[in-house]
Amino acid sequence: MIRFDCDLLLHAWIEEREVRWALKQAAEVSVGSKSERVGSPPVVLDWINTLGLREMDRSSLVAKRRGARFNDLFVSDHGLHLYIEDCLVLNLGMAQRVSDAELVMFAFEDD
Repeated sequence: MIRFDCDLLLHAWIEEREVRWALKQAAEVSVGSKSERVGSPPVVLDWINTLGLREMDRSSLVAKRRGARFNDLFVSDHGLHLYIEDCLVLNLGMAQRVSDAELVMFAFEDD
């Protein structure tokens, strides 16, 4: 979840093999056990046969955008793309964990 200064949250999650999202009032959203807060440790992803092992630090990706001005949100087949002033584009997508086939959200930044 990403909080905006107008007391709205961008809530993103994986459902039916897609990245879903909604804008909600902060008071309407309860933080579940799968939610991560800034300060959560990074995880290592293994992009088998493509990128290999890569560390994903969702916490730092969100933390460096604190206080920045939101510009745009773009939705594609690959997920959500958040355009935030003076930052690289924050991309939220879906991947499948090999060990248990659970669908997980991954994040990365790109220009």
